[in-house]
Amino acid sequence: MPKLRYKKEKKRHHDHDKSKKKKHKKRGDYHVPQAAYEPEEGWVPPNAHDPWDEEEAEWRAKMFDAMGEDEGGDGYFSRYEYHQPQEQRMSDEEYRQHIVRGMYERKHAAEIEAERIWKAEQDKKRREREEARRKVMEEEAERRRIEEMYRQMERERRYQTTIEEYDKKWKDLEELSEIKRKDIPWPIQGRSFSFDSVRSFFMNNSKESTNDLKKRVRQEQRRYHPDKFMTRVMSRFKGSENDKQQIMTHMNEIAGWLNELWQKL
Repeated sequence: MPKLRYKKEKKRHHDHDKSKKKKHKKRGDYHVPQAAYEPEEGWVPPNAHDPWDEEEAEWRAKMFDAMGEDEGGDGYFSRYEYHQPQEQRMSDEEYRQHIVRGMYERKHAAEIEAERIWKAEQDKKRREREEARRKVMEEEAERRRIEEMYRQMERERRYQTTIEEYDKKWKDLEELSEIKRKDIPWPIQGRSFSFDSVRSFFMNNSKESTNDLKKRVRQEQRRYHPDKFMTRVMSRFKGSENDKQQIMTHMNEIAGWLNELWQKL
């Protein structure tokens, strides 16, 4: 019959358990630092399940959030974009007036709203009046523009008629055997003999270019040149000595004004 080994097996398992416990003890062994101070007598550690401690922790969390909001909500950007509420920037008197104004606005909210609506309606009416006035001014400006356009057209028509009659008189003058005072054409506007009258006679046509105007003035300078005028006109003139002197005076005046006009072109 074989020998039983029960006790030895039991002892082996016992030794293994003891060795395992020793290893675990070694692994969990650590250095406990020395306390900085001795706990006061009667001090009791806080209970994690104490409701007063939970309220204290909640209150501290709210205070921490409030401090974060006062700092601008972001510790990084608060250093660069710190926003201070308007009330904190007010002086004592300004803050008092701010409170009084707020109380007044809450108490008279209906009256303030009615005044706001009334002002909005007044602003709307004012804008409508300004718009109507602007349209009237634009219409008046357009009417004046059209009137000026028609006046200019009428001036050009009269100028063209005057030039045609003037040129026709010179053409008829060439065919006359005897020339009287009324037959001689003068380049003047109306009946006045002056530089302005001569200038108006030539410059009433807005469509005429500067080169065309110079050609016209040069042609008239040749007509009223004293030598040519004496040969072409006064050699056939029939009239009194007084008329002759007046014609010669006008001829010299026209020649001088034409030279002045030419220099200004």
